[in-house]
Amino acid sequence: MRAVADSNVVISGLLWRGPSRAVLDAAREARLELFASPELLAEVAEVLERPKFHSRLQQAGVDACEVVAGFTSLAAPEYRAPRGGSSPRGSLARATLSGS
Repeated sequence: MRAVADSNVVISGLLWRGPSRAVLDAAREARLELFASPELLAEVAEVLERPKFHSRLQQAGVDACEVVAGFTSLAAPEYRAPRGGSSPRGSLARATLSGS
């Protein structure tokens, strides 16, 4: 299965346990092929710089850049079908689970 996770799934999955973490775990275990765009990575980095995440990142002993770098090891660059083409077999699913 292939999926493109949105920034909420990525952030929740990286910082807390729950359904979003299960999506990232599936990618880590190669049960899911996860894709990320440069725009997604930039959004995740920008959101993690917000004050409400400082204490959580500090507890984990990481900064926003380290979290984004860790996520990039799980996700392939986003697949974009050629003009006029279709997505590859097993079309991209959008993972939108929320975490806690």
